[in-house]
Amino acid sequence: MKSDEMILHGSVPSWTPHRCSRRSWTGSDRLSSAAAIRNDAARARSDDWYRWLLRQYAALIAQLRPELKPAECDARAYSALTLCLGAWITLGRSRPRLIDSSVKELRATLLAAIIAIIGIELTR
Repeated sequence: MKSDEMILHGSVPSWTPHRCSRRSWTGSDRLSSAAAIRNDAARARSDDWYRWLLRQYAALIAQLRPELKPAECDARAYSALTLCLGAWITLGRSRPRLIDSSVKELRATLLAAIIAIIGIELTR
């Protein structure tokens, strides 16, 4: 299976963070994760995962918007990924709610932003 097809079929590489649950992390796992940032091999695996994820986003955008050039799909994928990464921080349980809205409303706001980045209209 080609890497571009992987996400469409629900397959992710075995080394991705999706295979790990934070609930099962121990204190030593957290230390290992922090140390991995300074470990070249571990950092390379992490960098590869983000590159893989960006390619998956770009491939999905290309399917949704076939008229876009590859560079435009890449730019929109980068914007969506950046927004998602920020959402992990701002919607996480370890951070205060920054605006007076429910979590459901905040998630809807983020989803609307991603839809706008991609440039599609959703019908229900």
